[in-house]
Amino acid sequence: MDFPFPAILPYHLTGINLKKRDYHDFDQGKSYYKKGNAVNNSGNRTEAGIRTYAVVWAALMLLTALTVTVADMNFQKAAIIVCLGIAVFKSTLVLLYFMHLRYEDRLVVKLAVPIALATLAIFIGLTFSDVFTR
Repeated sequence: MDFPFPAILPYHLTGINLKKRDYHDFDQGKSYYKKGNAVNNSGNRTEAGIRTYAVVWAALMLLTALTVTVADMNFQKAAIIVCLGIAVFKSTLVLLYFMHLRYEDRLVVKLAVPIALATLAIFIGLTFSDVFTR
């Protein structure tokens, strides 16, 4: 189901803390960004720059090549462990940089990670319970 949302959200839904005098500046299109990096009201960085994204992308490509190389070698059971370790590292990079969790409030991360792991455990548990009853 597709719910249409307005292109411009009300200020209280954008997450930007603006004072009454700042609304005029915000409406006039003045930027709240410094040197290409988003900055919150306290002056802290809230997202990475283009160079960081390029380095993370290059690391993901190298790790993908390493995964393919390890999978082609005859390491037998050790290859699975190494490939899963590389996959965990790659997913961590994606979560931290491309999903912006590195610059998120710690409370959000502390809540989201256990919930995601609990959901994963439930899915795996239900899958194994189905397999074991056959």
